[in-house]
Amino acid sequence: MPAITVPAELSMARGVFTTVRIVDLTVHACKLSERLHVSLAGIRGVVWIGAIGPLHVLNRAGLDRLDFDGPLHPSIVAHFNA
Repeated sequence: MPAITVPAELSMARGVFTTVRIVDLTVHACKLSERLHVSLAGIRGVVWIGAIGPLHVLNRAGLDRLDFDGPLHPSIVAHFNA
């Protein structure tokens, strides 16, 4: 079975949004299908997942993971992972 891919919009700079694809969504973080630029490590931003957002995120690990400021409701995660 292929992995679920959820389109999202990510802004790590004021008002500049980039389309990204989420391949792993949990209540605390999400993994992106593509790597972010290494200079974005430690940078805060916002992400819209479908009509859900803005969700405040931190690119703590750099590259391909975004951590949410607070946990998502489990029903939101279940919806997108269905």
